[in-house]
Amino acid sequence: MTQRNSLFILLGVFIALLVLVAMRTRPSALPEASATQNVPRFSDSLFTWRADDVQAFSIRDPYTGATLSFQRDNSGQWQFVEVPDASLEQASVNQVALTISLLPALEVLDQVKAEDYPNYGLTQTDAFLILIALLKNGEQHTVIIGDVATGNMSHYALVDDRHEVYLVDARPIAYLVSLVRQVYEPTPVPTAEATAPVDNGTE
Repeated sequence: MTQRNSLFILLGVFIALLVLVAMRTRPSALPEASATQNVPRFSDSLFTWRADDVQAFSIRDPYTGATLSFQRDNSGQWQFVEVPDASLEQASVNQVALTISLLPALEVLDQVKAEDYPNYGLTQTDAFLILIALLKNGEQHTVIIGDVATGNMSHYALVDDRHEVYLVDARPIAYLVSLVRQVYEPTPVPTAEATAPVDNGTE
C-alpha cells in the first residue's frame, strides 16, 4: 500500500516529462490512411469540457486488463476505486484528469472505414488503451486509443460515436500508459537476500 501511495505522489512529475515509452505495435503492415484534404493540421483538444467537470474517469489497458479508476466523493475529493483506502495526492489526480480533458488531436482521417477499425486497433478488444470520463452532468465520453501511426508520434483514436478517426498525440498517451504500468508492474524492491554477497566457497 505504501508503494502505491508514493506512486501517486509522483504523478505530477510525469506531466512535465511526457516522454515516449516503448509501445507495442502490430506486426502486420497497414495501408496508410490519408488525412482529410480540407482539414488542416491542428492541435486542439478532442473535448470542450474541463477537468473540473469530471466526476469520474478510468484508464484501461485491454491487453493486460489493468484498470485505474478514480471518482469524486461527496466532498469532491478523488478516490482510487480499485484501492478505496489509498491516500491520494489530489493535485496529481487532477493532473491526470486534465491530461484526458485536453487530449490533443493532430489530424482527422477520412479513409478509415468502420469495417477496418480492427486493423487499426480501434475496437474495445483490440485497443491500445481505453479512456472513459463521466462528467458531473451525467455525460459519459469514451476514447478508444488504437495502434501507433506511422512515425510513432501519434495513435489512431475514436471518440464516442463520432465517425471521424483522429490522430492523437502519442506523448500524453505514453504518460497515461506509464501510470497504469507503475501501479500494476511496480519495480521490485531489492531484498537483503538479493543484495547479499554470494559465498562461492573460495577465499
